[in-house]
Amino acid sequence: MSNGPEITSVKIVGCGNPLRRDDGAGIAAVRLLRQEVSRGNRRARWPNLRLEIIEVDCPGLALLDLLEGSGAALIVDAVATGDRPGTLHRFEGWEFVRTLISARYGSSRHVAFLTSHDLGLASVLSLGYALYPERLPGAVVIWGVEPEAVRFGEGLSLQVARAVPTLVASICEDLDWWQREAVGTT
Repeated sequence: MSNGPEITSVKIVGCGNPLRRDDGAGIAAVRLLRQEVSRGNRRARWPNLRLEIIEVDCPGLALLDLLEGSGAALIVDAVATGDRPGTLHRFEGWEFVRTLISARYGSSRHVAFLTSHDLGLASVLSLGYALYPERLPGAVVIWGVEPEAVRFGEGLSLQVARAVPTLVASICEDLDWWQREAVGTT
């Protein structure tokens, strides 16, 4: 977690396309989180945090604008690393970029060769850290669920659907940590 400036605002960004099966896992997770927050039980849990829950399809470089002005960001998406479908992944900032580039190209040294034609989440964050680090939140956490089926169609695969409530619980643990940090009890 962050040891930087105090975190009082958190943007939670669910990424994905629900019309491409498991690619919609990030959207499904933030929708479930939003339901729990709106019930009131979660809002009382984080009284010192301003939460903003956002759904985006394929934000590209617009993600950098979405993240600006927040103390922390939780980005939730389907993240393909080759693990078993439904596996949860948690990365902090630059670690995510290195891991995904290594999984895709076999080495993180290829980060320097990313182009604007390859603007997935890892590419956008890579460009953000390289060009506008001051615009990014002090803490960026990426939560991902390993997809099984990323093709046209609706509904999550069984493994991914089963993982979504656990994913939301994990996101809540990060929010709990930032809440304790905000009141100085970490």
